[in-house]
Amino acid sequence: MPAPPRITKLCRVRSQHRIVVVLLALFAGCGSVSLVPATSDGGSPTPTIEDTASGGTVLMRGDAATRTPATGDAATTIEIAVSATDAAACEGCGACGVQCGGGTFCSGGACVCPGNETSCDGTCVSLTSDVQNCGTCGNACGTGRVCSAGTCKTTCGTGLVSCAGACVDTLSDSASCGACGKACAGGTTCVAGQCACPTGQVSCGGTCVSLASDPASCGACGKACPSGQMCSFGTCVLTCAAERTACGGACVDTTTDDQNCGACGAACTGGTSCAKGKCACPVDEQLCSGVCVATASDAKHCGACGTICAAGQVCSAGTCETTCPAATMSCTSGCVDVTRSPTNCGGCGVTCTGGATCVGGSCACPAGAVPCGGRCVDEQTDAANCGACGAACAGAATCMGGMCVGPKCDNQSILCLGVCVLFMKDAANCGACGVTCPAGKKCDNGSCKTDNSGPGGGDSDSGG
Repeated sequence: MPAPPRITKLCRVRSQHRIVVVLLALFAGCGSVSLVPATSDGGSPTPTIEDTASGGTVLMRGDAATRTPATGDAATTIEIAVSATDAAACEGCGACGVQCGGGTFCSGGACVCPGNETSCDGTCVSLTSDVQNCGTCGNACGTGRVCSAGTCKTTCGTGLVSCAGACVDTLSDSASCGACGKACAGGTTCVAGQCACPTGQVSCGGTCVSLASDPASCGACGKACPSGQMCSFGTCVLTCAAERTACGGACVDTTTDDQNCGACGAACTGGTSCAKGKCACPVDEQLCSGVCVATASDAKHCGACGTICAAGQVCSAGTCETTCPAATMSCTSGCVDVTRSPTNCGGCGVTCTGGATCVGGSCACPAGAVPCGGRCVDEQTDAANCGACGAACAGAATCMGGMCVGPKCDNQSILCLGVCVLFMKDAANCGACGVTCPAGKKCDNGSCKTDNSGPGGGDSDSGG
């Protein structure tokens, strides 16, 4: 039986018999509650909560639910906020049992293709380069021809390489990174022709992790925090710092964390990133059907979400036109200025990566940033590259003017590896940095003492 869905806010429903408070999929005072599959109009399984005490049922679709009491009184609509993107919550996307396939992912409770791909016969493909679906689904290029920018040609366009007939940018294509068929894995993406982890993460055993917050690799790959402790700024601690939130043993910043944006488990999808605790699309893009798109040039969302240009038309400056204006080029995404388009820089399909922007048809770091490991960084403010490429600040220290500045601790804490810890009761830093209390002992007033908190017990000094 699937696990109950995650309820993200308190909800109430009023019936003839009682006020039912729904929290964490439990109906207080209504007896046991279970989640069972049900069908509606012959469709796919629908999440159903059965109120076994009164015999009523609750059918859930999306974020709304209707309770039909067994006594026959009028059905009452209640609001139940279920995380639509959290497939693990009820083992499905949008509804229990719905699994995304064919290259799609779950965004906003629906299975969608990535922003640069289209579903053709149930599989996500790139119409810009797929030799079997070039420009439109089912349009196959003949023998000896390639698909370049959505058009069948004899050779690939500027900056693109032919990989089995598909013209791709091997500097940014994660399926052919640096060379045809060299796919990025373990959470890496293609940056300047190399598979790299997201900013702030490193590869541990082939998987990208954050050494600053991962409890299984805290500060170093494989360095796991003891049970009951969390990872904060690369150090195992009992409690997270004031500016961090505990999410599954990791102390994270929910204002910027793409996997925990605004709340634990709230992941940003569809090309969005976390800013100030909310998932948002890049500048000049808009969220349409769960995916960020450039409505100024996207022929499927021209000027607004869902506005589709007719066959033979292109999208230019948010308007469907018959031809692209001067100084722009017709790419699969629409009419673009290849001198400054970050996804069509110098030619259709050539993408700038690592924070670089398109200037005069070439990818370059913006003002104030310098190249570092294939990425653009600001050495004056970047804590991972403070003053120089690769010069990382320790712990919670920040980078100001190219110099690492440590946090100021209160009189109850001391600074350990850049993190303020409560040395009087922190079992990982008891009395001093790095002094760890052994199993069966606790930190009391800066000393490791035997934990005899049971009946008749008492604490004793550890002798160290």
